Amino acid sequence: MQARTSSGAAEAVNYLTQNKLSLAGVLIATSAAVFWLFLLPAGSSNPYLGLLTFGLLPALLLLGLLLIPLGLWVQRRSGAVARPSDPRRLAGFLVATTIVNAVIASQTGYRAVNYMDSVQFCGETCHSVMQPEFKAYQVSAHSGVECVKCHVAGGPQGYLRAKLNGLHQVYALATGTYHRPIPVPVANLPGADETCGSCHARQALEGERLRVVTHHEDDKANSPKQTVLMMKIGVIHRAHLGSKKPELKSVSCLDCHNRPAHTFEVPEDAVDRAIVKGTLPRTLEFVRKNAVAALRRGKSGAAVRASFLGQYPGHDREAAAVAAIFERNVFPEMKIGWGTYPTRLGHADNNGCFRCHDGTKQTQDCNACHTLVAMEEAGPKVLKDLGW
Repeated sequence: MQARTSSGAAEAVNYLTQNKLSLAGVLIATSAAVFWLFLLPAGSSNPYLGLLTFGLLPALLLLGLLLIPLGLWVQRRSGAVARPSDPRRLAGFLVATTIVNAVIASQTGYRAVNYMDSVQFCGETCHSVMQPEFKAYQVSAHSGVECVKCHVAGGPQGYLRAKLNGLHQVYALATGTYHRPIPVPVANLPGADETCGSCHARQALEGERLRVVTHHEDDKANSPKQTVLMMKIGVIHRAHLGSKKPELKSVSCLDCHNRPAHTFEVPEDAVDRAIVKGTLPRTLEFVRKNAVAALRRGKSGAAVRASFLGQYPGHDREAAAVAAIFERNVFPEMKIGWGTYPTRLGHADNNGCFRCHDGTKQTQDCNACHTLVAMEEAGPKVLKDLGW
């Protein structure tokens, strides 16, 4: 039985390789399948290896499988094809190999689709273009949400549209014609009701929340000053989401929360947060002032680190923390500097709310959105009362 199977396989291989086109197809398909099986365990550990494992090899497998019958068809048209001695054994072998190839092709296709939907593929494959957005995403409040949840609309049409747009992006990357920086708002982004609304139910956007903003003075002690706000979350969202009042504009979530997953900082706020977290110790004299100055003057992370160490020799850990702030916010090769991508949430660093609330049609009453409990105070009493 084994001898018959072996002879049938040998005859099938001879039959399928009578012409150069089919022979090339057999070699390409077999090589792609073998390489895919060996690379599969490590395919997701590196973005470029993943692109080879889940992109190029499946395409080569499909190409090889298509070349085999194409070669036989061309040979048959020329009348040079030899008839097999045992057509039944040949047919059995072809059915078995077709089943095996179908299983491999389905698995490669399935894994390729999953890989193209992964955060790694979106953020790291086109490294030079997506590095700024990917770094901002990694430190955002939505770092645990997959890119496709916000960037790909639901249903087959949305998925197909996203993949066709991806082909355009690949072309732009290959030809170097992509925008620097990436323009915002992003074209063809699904509506907020479909993306934001899938997780953030409107019923949860109610009530009031306490917000504490800590800034530090540029003095020797880096004196902390705190602003305490009672944010009227329910009032804000009811006024802007689907309002029927003619004097209030109905807006989308992204009109205010325009950087929900790719938030870029300004030096002052980033250094204040680092001091609050303890990454930069407040005991270092003038650390707030000097760190901000190093970030503003620096042309690279290395330059920022060197500038900081010039002020504070031996403080390598703190210098690395300041350099990291620069490296996740400034990307000269993409023409991204401080303030290139401002957030509209609030009005401290840019117009934000005042884009609409300009005192003409929209109110500028501060108490409409929040109650100011304390303003730039050292140790506000309200926080002591709350045990903050």
